[in-house]
Amino acid sequence: MYNLLVVDDEQYAVAGIIRTIRAADLEIGGIFRAYGVQEAKEVLQETGIDLIICDIEMPGDNGLELLRWVNRSSPHTQTIFLTGHAEFSYAQAALQLGCADYLLKPVGHEKLREAVARELDKIRMRCESVDREAVAEKYRNLWESRKGLLVERFWYDLLKRREFPTSERLQEILSTYGLALERPGGILPILLNIEQWKRPLSASDEEIMKYALRNAAAELILGSWEGTVLQNPSGSNIVLVYDGSGAYADKEELAARCERYILACSEYFYCRLSCYIGTPAPIRDLPDAHARLTGSVRSQAARPPAVAFVEALVPQPPTVLVPLSWYTELSVLFESGQCEEVMRALEEQFSAFEAQPLTPESLGAFYHAFLQMIYHTLHKNGLSVHEVYAAPVLHDMLAATRTLGDLRAWAVRVVTEGMSGLQAAKKIEGPVVEKVRRFIDDHLAEELTREELAAYVHFHPSYLSRLFKRTTGFSLTGYILERRMDKAKRLLAESTLRVSDIAQTVGYSNFSHFTKLFKKATGQTPQDYRKTRRDEARL
Repeated sequence: MYNLLVVDDEQYAVAGIIRTIRAADLEIGGIFRAYGVQEAKEVLQETGIDLIICDIEMPGDNGLELLRWVNRSSPHTQTIFLTGHAEFSYAQAALQLGCADYLLKPVGHEKLREAVARELDKIRMRCESVDREAVAEKYRNLWESRKGLLVERFWYDLLKRREFPTSERLQEILSTYGLALERPGGILPILLNIEQWKRPLSASDEEIMKYALRNAAAELILGSWEGTVLQNPSGSNIVLVYDGSGAYADKEELAARCERYILACSEYFYCRLSCYIGTPAPIRDLPDAHARLTGSVRSQAARPPAVAFVEALVPQPPTVLVPLSWYTELSVLFESGQCEEVMRALEEQFSAFEAQPLTPESLGAFYHAFLQMIYHTLHKNGLSVHEVYAAPVLHDMLAATRTLGDLRAWAVRVVTEGMSGLQAAKKIEGPVVEKVRRFIDDHLAEELTREELAAYVHFHPSYLSRLFKRTTGFSLTGYILERRMDKAKRLLAESTLRVSDIAQTVGYSNFSHFTKLFKKATGQTPQDYRKTRRDEARL
């Protein structure tokens, strides 16, 4: 029995075709309907379809696009086009794509049944000629090639707690995937923690290198041991040794394999890496064992590449926090340009850090608080971070907090570049504001925008606005209005120019708008203001 799919955007057309076919006469076991290309793809993905009867012109993707997709995704499926379009280009494209037949509407019922019967006969003959054992072998090979990915996905879902199989289901999965986990000792997790890349890598290059690291771990750590290497839910590589107790019993050999792996990673894969060895756990307890392992690694301060057995790690002290008053005092020194005092304060603080054990959380807490102090100081002075620093300097937390030495170097660099940028900005602020003032006075008759003024002095518009307000007490628009009104008052009092001409002289082409602004600024209309001043002059 065969499966038939009828595809047309008009429901009555689909129903008519199905009535015409008379499925029982043609050994058609299932007839499926789809009213668009996307719906047809979903049917094809869920059901084995032998023959498609399809319209060409439909909303969205057309029948030709569907045939292209079928050729890739379901190449055994044959397609008959049944369309009302007689254009040669359609027929040519359909034949080039390998359609089985091309029928023009309206088509007689008998002719349609004959076309369907003919294609089903071809399908039957093709199926009978196929070597069934070859097909089975093909799919066995396909299964073997995909099994590794499926095994990885099973472990990934288990570690992420997506998978909670019953005992029966677990045995079924293990049997299907061919996982030999009958030993009672449990599974041994080994976390491969990348401490540092020795060269800059893009995100895609980093994923490629992590893949290479997994392959190397399978060779150098697993070797003859049964197990797998995968990327865990947090993105780190992890080794799972199936005979966990057997491997864990020979800690010397286990450590030696990990040390060889670390050396190879340093030499060939451009990274500093540590191996954290957990403790064997039954498969059902593996998610908890994995969580304890990753938690233990996070609790360790940055350290040189090493092999560490987690059960031997010394519990780390609580996070060390620097008093907020220290950051406040440092901000004052930073803002006032006292470089030596800032460096002395940093040196004293890092000397205090060296005298006590630190966790990564301690380094991270200092990083964030120090960064907040820099942001606050720059904002207070009308500067944005991007105007002073290149982006990677401030925001590479991973590199900055890897070790105490890295954090010290980062803090010194941030202070040095920040103070330089802050002091340079202060030196040019006064002349820049005066230059903007002169430009405004010389161009009152023109339309003046914040962007135009900023471009004139090569400043960012937002920064220029903050600087001008802080220096003069006026916003840019407020200052321009003030200068225009002052000039208008002077011209009204001292000249015989018409009021409309004065309005244009100070940048207002709309007389009514000028009058409204002038009255708001002086309490009088321009005409009344002129009359008042002239009356005062006669006295």
